[in-house]
Amino acid sequence: MLDLEVSLMEPVLQWLPYESKSTLQRYGSWLWSPFIYSSMFHGQLILRETTPKIINEIMHNVT
Repeated sequence: MLDLEVSLMEPVLQWLPYESKSTLQRYGSWLWSPFIYSSMFHGQLILRETTPKIINEIMHNVT
């Protein structure tokens, strides 16, 4: 599979069509995927804001 967004989250979201999926797997991914993607967005925002500060603090303590 070449679609990275689908293949990385496949164990959690179950986007691909399989006959053996339960009803919860089939329709539940539509309910919890917005929460997963929004938490990933906010997690990346926190990492981008805090990482440069942590690196600067480490670099100033080394010298």
